Amino acid sequence: MAENSLTKKLKKSLRQKPEFSARIISTDPDYNRRELIGSCLPKGCTLSDPPYRKIADMSGAIGTAMSNLGGWSGDSAFYHTQRPYLPEFDSPDRQWYPRNIAQANYYWRMYYKYDPFFGTAVEMYSQMMLSEFDIQLSNGDDQTVKNTLLEMCEETRFLDAFQNLIREFLVCGEAFPNCFFDAERGIWTYIGFHNPDTMEVVDNPIINMQPIINYIPDDKIVSFLSQNTIEAQEIKFYKLFFHSS
Repeated sequence: MAENSLTKKLKKSLRQKPEFSARIISTDPDYNRRELIGSCLPKGCTLSDPPYRKIADMSGAIGTAMSNLGGWSGDSAFYHTQRPYLPEFDSPDRQWYPRNIAQANYYWRMYYKYDPFFGTAVEMYSQMMLSEFDIQLSNGDDQTVKNTLLEMCEETRFLDAFQNLIREFLVCGEAFPNCFFDAERGIWTYIGFHNPDTMEVVDNPIINMQPIINYIPDDKIVSFLSQNTIEAQEIKFYKLFFHSS
């Protein structure tokens, strides 16, 4: 009977949840000494707070003061200092975001090339915007205009150029297509794209004016045109011939 009663008491004590209170543990030696002395005090007795505990700082929060011996005081407390609203400094990617457009576009192109989610989303969106098309004329007898436009779309690879335009806009936020027009045939024969890093747009909304687009060649283009190669000479001759005519 005694053994059975002891077993019941043991089971009852095991079922009871231990009572504990969450507290912050400090590695400060003063804190460890106070904990050791406090464990030796009679039940119900506690040590008085140190004179440097819970000193209000200038922000109104409760903090802890530095002791004369260096380091923090024994008891620790959380404190929070009010910060100004500066969202541009809330994360490192905002603090160090490049102000140079060319450098920013370099990062966006890098994300498009290496990030699986960003690159895949751009490709899917640019493809979903396209579909096969046909040109319908009000005058079905005259097919000359239709054939000319279809020939232009095929020669300029219009669908591929349009997909490149969407992709460039999604990655860099801007796109600069350059269409070459053949006056004799009355169609565009080629659609190219300028690098947004080398383009400057001047637009003044105060007056009624067409935007001015300036092309600023980068170092690679300047170095290429400075060389005495056949390709560079052809470009210089093309520029001289068409500007003089």
